[in-house]
Amino acid sequence: MKLFGALRKSAVRQPESGGNRDHRVGVDWCVEIAVQVWRLRRSLAQGVGDAPTRRVESARRWLEELWESLGEAGIEVRDLTGKPYDVGMTVKVVAWEAVAGLKREVVLRTVKPAVLIGGRVVQMAEVIVGICDGEVRAAKEEGDATDND
Repeated sequence: MKLFGALRKSAVRQPESGGNRDHRVGVDWCVEIAVQVWRLRRSLAQGVGDAPTRRVESARRWLEELWESLGEAGIEVRDLTGKPYDVGMTVKVVAWEAVAGLKREVVLRTVKPAVLIGGRVVQMAEVIVGICDGEVRAAKEEGDATDND
């Protein structure tokens, strides 16, 4: 789709003096479209029962074409669900959850994906990170011991 190519060019172009607001509006629009396509794609991937209708299958096809167009335009959406978490990651952790049996910290859920335009991060991912159940107990016990001093 030529629309996304034009948007990408305008979004990643360095703004001229005084044009920063227009530049940011273009980037914000691209981010919003990318996030909504990601949400719809994720929702459709979860299924609609055993026998999806023709209409749903058509919607899936159109969505996949739109998703590919975003990629061709240099707009990348990153879902970090299931990826190992590292303190150095450029993400906003919105919650931590204790999960029994985890060997290391892992992204349990992507609340909002990272969006990159032309390789530049324009929206940081928001995630929920799973931590080992023992880490929660150790941190709580350490906090309790400190409170008693």
